[in-house]
Amino acid sequence: MRRLLQGVFIFFMLFSPAAAFAGAGTTAASVLLLGGGSRAMAMEEAFSAIADDPSAFYWNPAGLAFQKFSGSTFSYDQRGAAFNDFNASYNLIGVTLKTGNLGTFGIGTQFFNKGELPGTDDLGNPTGVYNLGTDYVVVLSYGDVILNNFSFGANLKYIETKLTDQFRTVSLAADLGVIYKFPYKDLKVSAVIQNFGDAIPIKDAYQGDSLPRNLKIGASVKIFENKNSVLVGAVDVNKAIKDLEDVKKTNNYTLSAGAEFVFGNVLIGRVGYFLKEGNLEGLTYGFGVRFRWLQID
Repeated sequence: MRRLLQGVFIFFMLFSPAAAFAGAGTTAASVLLLGGGSRAMAMEEAFSAIADDPSAFYWNPAGLAFQKFSGSTFSYDQRGAAFNDFNASYNLIGVTLKTGNLGTFGIGTQFFNKGELPGTDDLGNPTGVYNLGTDYVVVLSYGDVILNNFSFGANLKYIETKLTDQFRTVSLAADLGVIYKFPYKDLKVSAVIQNFGDAIPIKDAYQGDSLPRNLKIGASVKIFENKNSVLVGAVDVNKAIKDLEDVKKTNNYTLSAGAEFVFGNVLIGRVGYFLKEGNLEGLTYGFGVRFRWLQID
């Protein structure tokens, strides 16, 4: 069974690069760009080489292979300020099942409520409140170790975008990721291709906006560790790709770096920063508390 699963995903990896770059135009399904989990977001999304919790389906499905236990995660983000106070909100839920010799399976959902916009006529008179639509994604995920310290993972995504009560579109996409774990200080390097698949048919059945395809390269390392504490640093480089030529270009990239410090296996602090083409764009931080099997961030 395990070899069968690996064979299916390797076949998919080898024979689907054409689908990865099908279509052109602007990107759709913004829900795919909203991140996942307070932990990773506090580290400014430098998480593809860590990916050791149930949010791994979003960052790198290969991380499922190194998870020690089954688990679940839930995050809620009120995004009104980021979307001009349209009362937008974003939810992410992930569940993983570690099966031993069969690898680790996961299922995740993302739901983005884009909020409401008050309408007015030419004279500024209210005409009602208009729903800006919703996006949601359902993800089936799998990860396993295929060689010593080398893991791979894959996602299959169902993406639905609803713009109005009368207009709804559906698309399928996939992610593919790998992680290699070195014995030195738990050093890990990662690579992920995200969101390759069908274009969202915004215009008609034959024309659509492409998904926000992304190439992600990352690394993480334990900087410090003793009996009671551990400090981990991580970095991710992201590059948006519309076609094969984009991979060769040196522009349109971002760099995220973050660190996580765990004290006494109870208190957790995180910090991260974000560079876009070499310019500092943002700084993030966050805190968490861990008690046995429960962690709140």
